[in-house]
Amino acid sequence: MLELLKSNSSEPSMINNLIIIILSFCLCSLVAFTYEITTQKNPDTNKFIQSLIFIGVISTTIVMAIGDSLARGLGLMGALAMIRFRTNIRNPRNVAFMFAIIMIGISCGVFGVVMAIIGTVTFCLLAIIFKYSPLSILKVAEYQLQFTHNRAFQQEKDMKSLLEKYCKYTVFFDFKTVKTTGEIPSGDSFERYYWIELRKEDEIMELVREIEAFEGVEDIKFRFINENQNQNYL
Repeated sequence: MLELLKSNSSEPSMINNLIIIILSFCLCSLVAFTYEITTQKNPDTNKFIQSLIFIGVISTTIVMAIGDSLARGLGLMGALAMIRFRTNIRNPRNVAFMFAIIMIGISCGVFGVVMAIIGTVTFCLLAIIFKYSPLSILKVAEYQLQFTHNRAFQQEKDMKSLLEKYCKYTVFFDFKTVKTTGEIPSGDSFERYYWIELRKEDEIMELVREIEAFEGVEDIKFRFINENQNQNYL
């Protein structure tokens, strides 16, 4: 079968093209399945998995259509230059999976079957290994902590000690003045933002209760970074 697919002629047979597209679909599905079992679920997971498979098959078809034709390649570059992709990819890990899918599409499109299979299997094994390694981001949840306090708040040291008690690390990254309207003058309230990584995810409610105990603190909000979900605790 591999000998059949090694043909690099400018006009491969229809059977060869069909086999390559099916192979690309299978390899892309393997990468998508690896993504599903190694990534925390969120509302957009299913859409992203489908996109991975679609992009892989489309990439294979495009590369096969171009073949060895320089004119086709330049025409494709001009056509793609007209397209603007504005999707915001928040997780850099997703970019790695997208590049893996494009690798499959290009390798299959140029009939590099052996390299496509080896590259896919290697990438999937590495993704699974990293899931169970100390480098895994799945073991501890990461949050953005936000709360509002008034001008009388003078407990920065106590807040720092509290976060060190419950968090593996904390990063204070933003401080804003709350804009108010009406009789209350602007500048009486402030918002603080932290990146935090909890030592134990089930202690989040205890952390919220202790933050609420600080005088002048209100409107406590958590954003679960890994799932892009907002969870508010007042």
